[in-house]
Amino acid sequence: MGFIESLSESVPVYMLLSSFFAGCASAGFAFCFFAAPKDILTGGVCGFLGWFVYLLAKNLDMAVVISFGAAAFTAGVFSEICAFLRRRPALVFSVPGIIPLVPGGGMYETMMAAVRGNMEEAGTRAFVTLCSAGAVAVGLAAATAVCRMIHRNR
Repeated sequence: MGFIESLSESVPVYMLLSSFFAGCASAGFAFCFFAAPKDILTGGVCGFLGWFVYLLAKNLDMAVVISFGAAAFTAGVFSEICAFLRRRPALVFSVPGIIPLVPGGGMYETMMAAVRGNMEEAGTRAFVTLCSAGAVAVGLAAATAVCRMIHRNR
């Protein structure tokens, strides 16, 4: 049995490893977006948390769109908390944090189905991809709204 097969049997290790790499990608994007050096790690942690929540929700057999929304909400709340504590704009943390949640794979699969002439599959994949992207936007907006309401009532 190979390394990948052994990882796929233990879901928590796979989830942590995948989330770690998502966090590394988020930190890389934070670096590319010229975030301050001390904010790069926080952007990576935000991406880690978002992707971990997405995998956890998917592992609990939640719908893909709900999983994306929950992950974006988590990343949004974390970025708002970090923004408050570090006195920085929340976008410094939320933009790198939602990078792993961008449904690029769904967009690719939609285009491949369309190029192959399978318009029914292309339509289905496009719908799920657009709903997933919308769920990311709604989750992030809901996190911002909830955190702002809590901050105003303090």
